[in-house]
Amino acid sequence: MPTKKQTKPKAYSLLMTFNGETYTVETNDLDAALKAMKPALLHTESYVTATKGEKVSERRLSRVQTQRMFLDDVVRQVFVNNLLLN
Repeated sequence: MPTKKQTKPKAYSLLMTFNGETYTVETNDLDAALKAMKPALLHTESYVTATKGEKVSERRLSRVQTQRMFLDDVVRQVFVNNLLLN
């Protein structure tokens, strides 16, 4: 009898709004999820909401801060660590 593969729920829920669009993703790696959301052109500031269980962290980033976060791995890692969801 074949067994069903149990899928673990993802640890984080990430909601990001920029350029008038809202993107939502469930992930175990916030750094990779943020990197994957990088747009071709960024025109506006961004709003980031990360959730882990009952913990919610919201951030507003200017356009320049958002560009730095998308382009620089160190800046993105510092941003993820400052969300205080661990």
